[in-house]
Amino acid sequence: MDNQWNLSEALNEEDFLELISDIQNGINDLLHSRHLKAATNEDPFDLLRQQIHMLDHLDWQRQKIEVNKRPQQTQFPLIRGGVYWVLLGYNVGSEYNKRRPAVVVSAKPGSPLCTVIPLTSKRKNDNLWFHIDLEEYETTAACEHLRIVSRSRIHAPYRLKNQDVGKKEKDGKRSKRNRIATISESDKKKITKVLNTLYTFE
Repeated sequence: MDNQWNLSEALNEEDFLELISDIQNGINDLLHSRHLKAATNEDPFDLLRQQIHMLDHLDWQRQKIEVNKRPQQTQFPLIRGGVYWVLLGYNVGSEYNKRRPAVVVSAKPGSPLCTVIPLTSKRKNDNLWFHIDLEEYETTAACEHLRIVSRSRIHAPYRLKNQDVGKKEKDGKRSKRNRIATISESDKKKITKVLNTLYTFE
């Protein structure tokens, strides 16, 4: 098994903990040299932002160990066009982070992976061609952040809220409480058009 640690067999507990300790010491040295030493020269608000960001990243490493233990299949159906809570973690730069709703674009039966588009916490209304403001929800599909994720990151279906219950949908039916939220057919077509532009050579 190829790995950056050049391990060909399992370590005993003592050696394994020693390796973990070396990694932790490296993180501590990095924090001290790049963040703690510079603290006196930092703007207080900017320093607070950096510290929260760093704590979020470190805590996500702990959470990711637990996520990796989960089965790579969900206990609920994954519907194309359905909205689910996804554990995106804490990533780099402008990549979308945290636990947030996302719309499933592709979920092949039997595959441990699925493709999702993260949704924003508020409708953007920014008129960018790769942002689709959804018709039935106060949110925007950020199509440029399309990503493939393990099904173990799919935390739970996004259920309809009380204010959405009873609304008429495009097919004339009324939405029901606890139904998995889905995007409209019109939004699916808009997203498909954007994805064809973003991710194909046509």
